[in-house]
Amino acid sequence: SGFAGLQAADVVVTVSGAAVAVEGVAAAAGGKVSVTVVLPAYAGGALEAPEEVVFVQVAASGSLVLAEVAYVAAPRPVSALFNSVGSRLDVAFSAATRGGAADCAALVAPLGPLGAGASCMWADAATLAVSLGP
Repeated sequence: SGFAGLQAADVVVTVSGAAVAVEGVAAAAGGKVSVTVVLPAYAGGALEAPEEVVFVQVAASGSLVLAEVAYVAAPRPVSALFNSVGSRLDVAFSAATRGGAADCAALVAPLGPLGAGASCMWADAATLAVSLGP
């Protein structure tokens, strides 16, 4: 709090020493200020562990804030099994996903082998059920 009139140009954000662009600054509840940034892709390449912690430094109006941010490895497919009649493929992931819409075109490529009219839905947070088309 205490940063009335703060603008994005007044804020400097670094992640592990590298500058990050500030997307926006806005007033938040309780007189606080919200700073929005888009963090860069994890610089270490593929994550060696399920998550890696980096430090984010925010400097504004002579004040300095440090925070920890965890980069979390994206869930990856670990197995795929057909149901007993071969009409559905259940793809298990290494960890829970965000679920949400299950648009086959966004999740599976190429679509052709799935058959016309194939559809996808999340059976649970870590299993994608792909109903195959004819």
